[in-house]
Amino acid sequence: MSKHTDQVAAAMQSKYAPLYHHLCERDGHEWYASFAEIEKILGFPLPKSARTWMAARWVTQEVNPAKGHLIFRRDSASVN
Repeated sequence: MSKHTDQVAAAMQSKYAPLYHHLCERDGHEWYASFAEIEKILGFPLPKSARTWMAARWVTQEVNPAKGHLIFRRDSASVN
């Protein structure tokens, strides 16, 4: 099996499967979503740990799951 096939199989069997299906059915190349929207799709609240970086006043950018990394940047609104 390919890495992508393994990822699809894992996604479809996880508690995050509703999000996987939602994303597969969307048109376009971007989706701006709030945590509340994601939680509505999932049917349960995201763990508090999903927001840890926000408490430290950082934002995520350039998420690259294929390479297994993302970039955190300090939230410009929090810079003194």
